[in-house]
Amino acid sequence: MTVDIRRRDLRDNDSNTTNAVRPPFYRNGTTGISKGMLEHAEGCFKELNTIDGLVHEKLVKAFYYYLIVGGMPSVINVYNETHSLDLIEKEQKSIVEQYKADFTRYEKEDRKLKVVSVYDNIPAQLNKQNRKFNFTMLNKELKFERYEESFLWLKDAAVAIPSYIVSEPSAPLVASKETNVFKLFLNDVGLLTSCYSIAVKKELLEMNPEKELNNGSLFENFVAQEIYAKTQSSYYYKKNGIGEVDFIAETFDGVTPVEVKSGRDYKKHAALNHLLENYKFNKAYVVSLNNIEKSEGIIYVPVYLVGMIFGNENEDVILPAL
Repeated sequence: MTVDIRRRDLRDNDSNTTNAVRPPFYRNGTTGISKGMLEHAEGCFKELNTIDGLVHEKLVKAFYYYLIVGGMPSVINVYNETHSLDLIEKEQKSIVEQYKADFTRYEKEDRKLKVVSVYDNIPAQLNKQNRKFNFTMLNKELKFERYEESFLWLKDAAVAIPSYIVSEPSAPLVASKETNVFKLFLNDVGLLTSCYSIAVKKELLEMNPEKELNNGSLFENFVAQEIYAKTQSSYYYKKNGIGEVDFIAETFDGVTPVEVKSGRDYKKHAALNHLLENYKFNKAYVVSLNNIEKSEGIIYVPVYLVGMIFGNENEDVILPAL
């Protein structure tokens, strides 16, 4: 029996209201990133070669801009026309208000306040050191079951991305996921950053890893978007004696752990080290602001190339006729 493998591109709808997880805007020519720069960086990823320093610096700067602007088409238009942080933020907040209007339009009265409450709480939850969504922050007396439909509504509406914990780092990951333990990310990192003050955004644009900004939540939200856009799911791993690994996904290379680092100490990843001591993987990655390198079996990749870990296309397997 033969299997015909055909490829199909992942397509994103450009409407703000469809809430599709979109690719970074520096891939569509709006930030001065040329096709040649991207081809060079992606070629270096494939061969595990160091990216040219000037190209890497330009892409890191574009990544930081993306953290602020995000990928919503109307926000990108405002950025292109004005470059104004204030106007960008106003457009982002307008989108969030439209989301909330949709929540209340489609949900029953007794549920819509719960949906809005969960959505509004996402930035605070991500700002914790442990980004697991803690529903008791909404109300100490409430249990997950009371809010489960609200979480599912946000997921199904594609305005939030749940990343579920798994107990076993092996395929299929869905078999060991716990549906009531998860992190909850926004569908667009720019909407997350819109909650920050203009002063914080200015500091973010300085691209200084020494600053005491909690960039970790922004970096992880970006990575969650990239993973979800390619795999339509997101997971992380945590176990006593090993620790927590930020993401774990099924790729063409099998189950693949991905650790996210936003600061200088990108080679400090005890949980990932412990995981690799206990389980065998074809590849393991750390994504950060640093250039490409491979050390002690771990591949270090610039965060702006994290989508390359999952390939540019989905393979569609066509079953032969019986």
